[in-house]
Parts: sequence; C-alpha cells; structure tokens
Amino acid sequence: MTLFEPGELRFVCGLKANRYRGRLEVAPEELAELPELPGYRAKRSQVTIAGRRYTLLCVRSEAFAARQAAGFRQTLAKALRQLAELQRVSEGGRGRRTRSELKAAVAQLLKPRHLRRVLKVELAGSEQKPTLSFTLDEAALAQLEERVFGRSLLLTDRDDWTDAEIIAAYHALKRNERAIRRAKDPDYLAACPIYHWTDQKIRVHLFCCLLALLLAHTIWQQAAEAGISASPERLLEALAELDQIELVYAPTGGGRGRPRIRRHLGQPSQLQLDLLAALGIDPEQVGTTPKSG
Repeated sequence: MTLFEPGELRFVCGLKANRYRGRLEVAPEELAELPELPGYRAKRSQVTIAGRRYTLLCVRSEAFAARQAAGFRQTLAKALRQLAELQRVSEGGRGRRTRSELKAAVAQLLKPRHLRRVLKVELAGSEQKPTLSFTLDEAALAQLEERVFGRSLLLTDRDDWTDAEIIAAYHALKRNERAIRRAKDPDYLAACPIYHWTDQKIRVHLFCCLLALLLAHTIWQQAAEAGISASPERLLEALAELDQIELVYAPTGGGRGRPRIRRHLGQPSQLQLDLLAALGIDPEQVGTTPKSG
C-alpha cells in the first residue's frame, strides 16, 4: 500500500485478525445491523498503517459464524477424545509414554486454531511416570462463538463507501477468485492445456475461454434470479447431461432416398427443467426436429 500515492489505487482487502485482535473481538452490542445485508452486522473504525489512515470494518456474518462453530466443535470433540486416550495411557495403560513424549503429543494435538484458548492441559509427575489432566473452558468457548466466529476485518481507503458497499466489494473479490479457479476446470472451462503455438491462436483460445466463463456466469445469474440454488459447475453438468434421442426412419414408401431423422429430448430431471425455464427455453423444442410443412 505504501508503494502508491493516496488515492492512486483504491482497494478493499482482508486483514489478519491476530494483528488487530482488539478490533475483531468487540462486544456484540457494538456491531450495528445492516438493513441492506440481512444476517450481517458491522462496526466501523479508523486505523493508521505506515503513517496513513484507513477505514477498518469489523464484520460478522451469522451464516459464516454457524459454519465455523460447527466445524470447530467437530475439531474440539476429536481433541477431547485424543486427550482422554492420552490420559488413560498416562495412568498406566498400554503404550505408556515419558513426560517429554506426552508433552510433544499434546503440543501436536493442540495445533488446530483456537484449541489452546478453550482447552487447559496440565502435565505433572516424573519423566518416567507422568500424569495428564485437562479441562474444557466453557466460558472461553462461549466467548469464541460470540466474539470470534463469523467475524472478519476489512481494510479500505474508500472512506466514502457505506459498510454494505465495502462488504459487497470484498465479496466481489471472492467471486473473482472463484472465477479464476473455475477457468481451470478441466471439464468445461479449461484454459489449459493450450494446443497452439502462435500468439494469435493463443489469444483467440483465451478469448473463447473468457466468453465461456462469461456465459457460465450468465447462466448461473439467471438461474439464481429464478430461485435455483446451484453452483455454476452443477448447472453446467445439468446441461451436459441432457440426452437427445435420435430416431432414424426408412425413406417414405420404403424406396431409395435419404432416411428421415427425428430428434427428441430424453427424460429431463427437475433441475434441468427448471434451468431451461430460467433460460427461456421450451423443453419441448430442445433437440427436436422441426416438422416439415
């Protein structure tokens, strides 16, 4: 950021929470509801970095908080099972370890993020006969779920933007990152490998890939507006799985001549029907041969 003059390059980016923990873990009542973004709350403040003032936004997403809490509780349950097994071993069970070995095992076990905040582990006894005890800090767990999960810090120089606009811009960045990953999809939108050698053909190839990416996004957007909740990849799969039945008939009268061919759409799934309707396509006309006058 210090490589550019103020205002020369406008930005919205995420900030590492461990550097500004106090700004992240503010009291829930300090977060204001955002009518434009249901399920989001935020607190706006100012921060100085490298001598320049920026806007810092603490954001909480209820949906993100629920996902984080569910994932952490799974991690916590696994850690508690492992600690219980280490405790059993330290009390004389099979595979007893020295205190140094036990300490190393506990350190490895507590590596996942936030575990050290909620689990208190104590080692005692001698090197050859160590003992282990542990407790779960319910208050620390509650604070974690209330003041950490679902939160993020956004930094920007757009002081004129509203909280909702800053959050929307950051989400747009995530969508762009997903689009770049989508361009590496080997099934539908792969930009590589490129089987061309001249610059002109490579440019044409990449241009076609960009058009395909734009088309996939347009299909996803129209589907979302129609209430279809599916990823662009799933929608492309649904279109690719549409079956066309081709019937070949002998020439009229059984004589010589070109055979008659009729094409019909196979039995589509409900997702395929909903998607075709969202795209304004009549399923009865997909893959069918127009009747001759």
